[in-house]
Amino acid sequence: MKVCHRLAILIGLSMLVPHCPLLGQEQSAPSNANRPMRIRESSKIALLRMEAEPLPDYPKEAIDKHIEGTVIAHVIVSDDGTVKQAEAVSGPLELTPSALDAVKQWRFGKTFLNRQPVEVDTTLALVYALRPNPAVSVDKDYKPTPPSSTSNTHSPPNKGVIEGTTYKNSSIGVQFTSAPGLRLEQMNAPASNMIAVQAQNEPGPMYGLTVFYADELAQYPEDQRSASKFLQKVVRTNESAGFQLTEGEPSADMSGIQFLRADFVRGAVHETILVMTHNGYAFVFIFSGASARRTGQLIASTDLKLTP
Repeated sequence: MKVCHRLAILIGLSMLVPHCPLLGQEQSAPSNANRPMRIRESSKIALLRMEAEPLPDYPKEAIDKHIEGTVIAHVIVSDDGTVKQAEAVSGPLELTPSALDAVKQWRFGKTFLNRQPVEVDTTLALVYALRPNPAVSVDKDYKPTPPSSTSNTHSPPNKGVIEGTTYKNSSIGVQFTSAPGLRLEQMNAPASNMIAVQAQNEPGPMYGLTVFYADELAQYPEDQRSASKFLQKVVRTNESAGFQLTEGEPSADMSGIQFLRADFVRGAVHETILVMTHNGYAFVFIFSGASARRTGQLIASTDLKLTP
């Protein structure tokens, strides 16, 4: 019987491919019975139910450097009125920690829908101003800027072409030839600003899988666009899928090109992930096999070329 061997299934990046259980592993349907409903509210409406709003202190370092600006925070309020989650969407790096620390202490009145308490998804703006005196306030009339539909938008990258065992995509400046014996094919990326391809062979002792995907960095906050930050995100995704991060080299060379590296194991599956940034994209290569030696062979046998 053909094993469910799209090993991208096993890599924890389930956003790329449909989930498929490991051999011998039963699937169980997630239960939403105890999960509270969540609704989206504007900042203005959410703040009407504010009960406790301790404002952050203006960081002295920011004052000394004459840094001011607005921190935009994406906030999830739990069904009991406490802040369940707060993440910075934008704002000066010197100001975001103090803003998030304060927002996490805020308390709201409960929100009800059909007489049942619900969670609230909202976006809040904290304004740091130096004049006339350093102070922090909440912009109670904040409205997120809608996406522009004018000419400053750009077309998504093309999917590239496959010629035998070579993938070429001039729109992002990449070309690579997979290891011998692997069959290269396009994958359905979950978003228009992502590209994904994979190469694999039939199950067996020499089974191997190479997945390449490119993720546009412009969709992430500026402080999250480095290769190291993107690798951290991939590591968290893999660990949440049951993979164990193992000790290994922090970097790797593929065709003379330097990548950041992370190694994982899950049961009999070994996996090496390489990450770099190029032309405004995060390039991620995932090599999976039955042993660390096999993933090393896949890396060494992959020929990569980058173009501007």
